[in-house]
Amino acid sequence: MTETDSLLIDAQRSRWRASRNAYAMIDPGERKFGSARTAARIEHVGIRVLIQPRDPATHALDFDEAFWEWFRALAPSGSWRNVYAGEVRATVEAACVASVKGDSSWRRYLALTRSGTIDAAVEGSGVSYTGPAEVTILSLTSLVQYLVTALDFGSAALGRYPRIEGPWEISVAVPHTKGAALAQFAEGWGRFENWSDSQRLQEDALLLTREVQDLSPDCLDSVAKSLCGQLVNAWGITEPRFVDRETREFGRAGWG
Repeated sequence: MTETDSLLIDAQRSRWRASRNAYAMIDPGERKFGSARTAARIEHVGIRVLIQPRDPATHALDFDEAFWEWFRALAPSGSWRNVYAGEVRATVEAACVASVKGDSSWRRYLALTRSGTIDAAVEGSGVSYTGPAEVTILSLTSLVQYLVTALDFGSAALGRYPRIEGPWEISVAVPHTKGAALAQFAEGWGRFENWSDSQRLQEDALLLTREVQDLSPDCLDSVAKSLCGQLVNAWGITEPRFVDRETREFGRAGWG
């Protein structure tokens, strides 16, 4: 690698970091980690996924009539059709499909910004629950569904709008994890209900990042499995409990 190459890489990472800072996705110890900009509409964020293009500050998309026709048709689709089900909304910076509460706050959303950034977030109750002895339990299957569906949507958007250029940075924020256990694994891994202190997370929050050159459908599976593998590693788990134990594909939770 030449000095020029190194400088270009550093400049690219600086652009991503500056943009991620505006989303409060830099410091896992920050009180509002993962909760800025569109996610401020969610009272307590449980997971947030951000996929940034080469230039997250550019104006790559006009939200014209053709865009909204495409967006309305695509928004409910994906590996799990109803994971981000909701109503189509527009904000000053993004097109969103959002599940809206009676008080106008949001449960979850999947958004595409004018720069081509994919932004998705889900409230805490969508990915966690309170177990025995008041232990907070994160549902691995729910986390995986929201993450993989956001990646699927990102790939579809890039396929539609090739002017959204890579490379891309994928960031996954999971706030409020201190003392939390992980359960609801994929099919074949069984239940897990006897948590010791060593099986409960010590970190206040998790931040996972990946730099990728290709977000085409052919590459999504390996990217998703890499991120999910890092996620379960945080709990000291070495098996790929985020996929079906036999087929090694993403699937439903094993309840037995």
